Amino acid sequence: MHSASLLRLFASLCLLVLIALPGCAKSNGPAHAPGGGGSSPAGDRAAPESQSVARLGTEADFSGRRSRRSSPPAPAEAEAHDGGGYEPAPNYDYDDSAVATAPQQEQRHDPGLGTSYGEHHFSQVTTAPFVRDSNQPDVLLSLWYNDQAGVRQAQGAYGNGFDQLSQSSTSDGVFVVSVVDEYGYGMSGALVGNKRYVVGQPGQRYKLRVQNNSPYRYEVVASVDGLDVIDGESASFVKRGYIIDPWSSITVDGWRTSQESIAAFRFSAMEESYADRKGQGRNIGVVGFAFFHERGGPSWQELQRRDNADPFPSRFSQPPPPRRWRR
Repeated sequence: MHSASLLRLFASLCLLVLIALPGCAKSNGPAHAPGGGGSSPAGDRAAPESQSVARLGTEADFSGRRSRRSSPPAPAEAEAHDGGGYEPAPNYDYDDSAVATAPQQEQRHDPGLGTSYGEHHFSQVTTAPFVRDSNQPDVLLSLWYNDQAGVRQAQGAYGNGFDQLSQSSTSDGVFVVSVVDEYGYGMSGALVGNKRYVVGQPGQRYKLRVQNNSPYRYEVVASVDGLDVIDGESASFVKRGYIIDPWSSITVDGWRTSQESIAAFRFSAMEESYADRKGQGRNIGVVGFAFFHERGGPSWQELQRRDNADPFPSRFSQPPPPRRWRR
């Protein structure tokens, strides 16, 4: 009896084992599925074991296949996914030539025009005696110059544009000075207040023309940017100048370098001007002319008085002077 009970118990245990084996094989199947896929069958969607196994397969793949880890989206894709949560990485330049160096000093550039010491040209002069009656000039005439932007700025909101009167003269027209181009044509000018401006551009060559509309000789001392056009030093009334014969004109076409040559006047940047390079840039932008009369000849004031002499100075009768009392 006892042996029969043991046999029945053993048979029951074997039957339970046979019934339990198919369930164990079913739950362990996805873990050993070829490929190690990250998804599980629909019936085991919530099983935590199958989810952890899928993550391991994607985190480390030792079979030589490329990992399927998702890479960050490109900037345009990031905007489509989450409104621009990703920013584009900076473009690093590892070229040795692009390595930052110490900042270099920037080249100075001042606005406006100056006059440079240009190329040499043949220009012959001779000497002649001229004795001044005084070292104080009879007349001073000036012309200012600048580029278009500078002249427009000087004109302000009430500028009237440019004309062809790049000249200045005395009230009676005895002396006329002008700035002309290298071909002798008048340059554009503009009146700003009581100043006559000449409009130039960098690299342009110009000349000075001086006209004497009187029957007497005069001497003119000319300066550019505060420098004497003959010796290139600071302009002064005591220096000698050019003699202008009666009813004639002269052209000063550059800085005098000898009796046979000159260095051309050329508009340039301020820092390239002759005056600035000599350390005398205070008066850049103006051309001056001082006229002196010859000893024994009339001064300009005398010429002007004679020219304005009135043959009939009194147009109407004037009342007589007060009566003088007699004793």
